[in-house]
Amino acid sequence: VDTMNVEDSSRVKGLPGNSTCVDCNSTAPTWTSLSHGTLICMECSARHRGFGVHISFVRSLALDRFGEADFKKMMAGGNQSFINFMNEHSADTDADGERWTDLSLRERYESDGARLYREVLKARAEGREEPKLKDLPKVERKKNPDRKMSGSTFRPLGAGVPKELIIPSYGMRFIGGLR
Repeated sequence: VDTMNVEDSSRVKGLPGNSTCVDCNSTAPTWTSLSHGTLICMECSARHRGFGVHISFVRSLALDRFGEADFKKMMAGGNQSFINFMNEHSADTDADGERWTDLSLRERYESDGARLYREVLKARAEGREEPKLKDLPKVERKKNPDRKMSGSTFRPLGAGVPKELIIPSYGMRFIGGLR
């Protein structure tokens, strides 16, 4: 399969939950996380690229090539499948008992639950038996030093604040030569 044809793209978009971005719920997502078999919007695709391809391999439904294995992975997944799996396995994560939806995006996708889902999705697409968390090699993670000790969720400075309300720091360059 080169670029995804209209019929295959429609089949992927028709999977439960795929009418909105799995991360932010924006409508009509046009990008994929092949690693999770999910559809994401352009803005969230940029965040996923920042996680690294070992966490989330991002492709455009319209612009990029999809092999047969990629298409099988997308059909074995879907946004609702990912959400259901994460809801069921959130206790398997290393998130100190927090719900996966309360974690930052990076923490969600680096969690043991998401790591397990990536392997389960591969197994489903390949017709193999699904692995269990105990079957996966242990991964040592550094604790996020910015995370509050009380267990509350860390949010980056300015998270949820409209960009036009953030006051730039001294010396920031702006497009158009303004300072």
